[in-house]
Amino acid sequence: MRQTRRRVLPLLGLLLIACGARAQISVQTDAQSIHETDSLEILVQASGMNLDAPDFSPIERDFEILSSRSSSQYRSVNGRVDAWTRWTLSAKPKRTGRLTIPALELDGHRSQPVTITVKPLDAEVRATIDALVFFELDVAPEPVYVQAQLLLVRRLLYADGVQLYGDMPAPPDIQNAIVESLGQARSTTVTRDGQRYGVIEQHYAIFPERSGTLTIPAAAVSGSVRLPREFDMRRRTGVRVQSEVLQIKVLPIPTDYPAAAPWLPARRVELIEAWDGSPQIALGTPVERTLIVRAEGTVASIIPPLDVGLPDSIRGYPDPPELHDSLMIESAEGLVGTRTESMSLVPSSPGPVRLPPVTLTWFDTVNEVVREARIGARDLEVSGDAGVVNDRPQSPDPAALAEAPEQPPAAQVNFGRPRSEGDRVSRELLVALLVLAMIGWGYTGWRLRQSRRPAASVSASASGPAPREPSERATFRALQSVCNHNADARTLKAALADWAGAHYGEPPDRALAALNAADRQSGTIIDGLNASLYAADPHADGRGDLAAAEVLAMVRRIRSLNSTASAETLGPLYPSPS
Repeated sequence: MRQTRRRVLPLLGLLLIACGARAQISVQTDAQSIHETDSLEILVQASGMNLDAPDFSPIERDFEILSSRSSSQYRSVNGRVDAWTRWTLSAKPKRTGRLTIPALELDGHRSQPVTITVKPLDAEVRATIDALVFFELDVAPEPVYVQAQLLLVRRLLYADGVQLYGDMPAPPDIQNAIVESLGQARSTTVTRDGQRYGVIEQHYAIFPERSGTLTIPAAAVSGSVRLPREFDMRRRTGVRVQSEVLQIKVLPIPTDYPAAAPWLPARRVELIEAWDGSPQIALGTPVERTLIVRAEGTVASIIPPLDVGLPDSIRGYPDPPELHDSLMIESAEGLVGTRTESMSLVPSSPGPVRLPPVTLTWFDTVNEVVREARIGARDLEVSGDAGVVNDRPQSPDPAALAEAPEQPPAAQVNFGRPRSEGDRVSRELLVALLVLAMIGWGYTGWRLRQSRRPAASVSASASGPAPREPSERATFRALQSVCNHNADARTLKAALADWAGAHYGEPPDRALAALNAADRQSGTIIDGLNASLYAADPHADGRGDLAAAEVLAMVRRIRSLNSTASAETLGPLYPSPS
């Protein structure tokens, strides 16, 4: 055993010394001169075992690396240990002439460069190969305007007996341009001059980002062809087929295009209007208006936002725009960009109102003219009680103030017209509702104090009759009355808190927080109420009517959504027997 160790340990030490030495690297080839259709075997060897591969990217300047493999070997002769790693590359020249395999570097050592002579094929042989497999390119339009769509169709035609290696070329890598693939490659057949060819076709949409010259680089594919015997060559020879390099002129924005309008080049643009229900709306009831821009020959990301220009009597609450790109390969028109803008409209006063026209300027790249997509003005009739909602108080009535019970500031109400008998009744009704609301608040506070008592106290009081909580319908009616009488921000928020508490089954403060987090519109409206409530003059902004309408519209929308959700979760009308 000891003798074995004496023999093995020195051997391992020598091996470690050999592996730890700096790697000496060398490059050799299996030939010094080849034809342009031949492949070349490149042998790269370095001293040491299990080394990381050197950087082979310098070789790819003049050669296409088809494959590579590596191996490691170890040898010991008379106590001398040799270890090396070898990489074998199969490469194909990209052009004819004198090509150089540059020096490779590994672990601080560099190999010597190697020069290879690549001879062109005989002209007749080259013509025969070119007739068996070749590229065709189609581009349109030419020239193209900046940011407009340029369609590129790349076809590879190959005759019977041609074998292709690897995948089809990737989408072209073009500087200062966006390239979009228009679906997967399509295979078909075609006949040219009596010769039947298989065809692999690729479609791309290119959007140049700068004017000037756009360069579309060459695409290449490797394969092999079966040549006729009269050429006295191997029955099958490797080929590398390459497309031509295209130079496309990119035109700038025309001088007659309006300077104030965003640049939008397209083949065709449509502007579409849609309404969620009838465009005839009632006061305080939101209606959704959707505007759709459909632009052929462009992407949705460059379609500018629309200027809707709403009148002062209508508030708009837009949703985030939706952008979508779709393909139109069948009609050879490339991409279609679609921008969808939806907005909830809430009127603040009844009567007739006109929505102004919506226009979008664009450039017709087919006819090279400036055009305008347009939706005409729309006249709406807003129904509602103008006296209740919009009239402003003229002057306080001292007699009415003397008759009315003294209220704290939180319960004061602004009426919308001069005092009358109907106003006195409405005021008395509102005061009664506010009293009920205060009772509800007291009850809610009592419930909170009860919930904090020890469990024994809760159990002891559970035997007594539980007081009835205000229903969601009752609090909604109270909120409607407060909104219709245009109460101040404090009263409006209190009534909203009552309804939210009944709706969510939570204390008012928690219910308002839940309502605030329900959606973006609810949070915006509640923030507006808080801003008015804590302002130095709550009536200075003149938004009392609008706040009431917005609150009522919001609550109606949430109640409608919950009613729909409840209907969708109902069980089947005729349940199956269990």
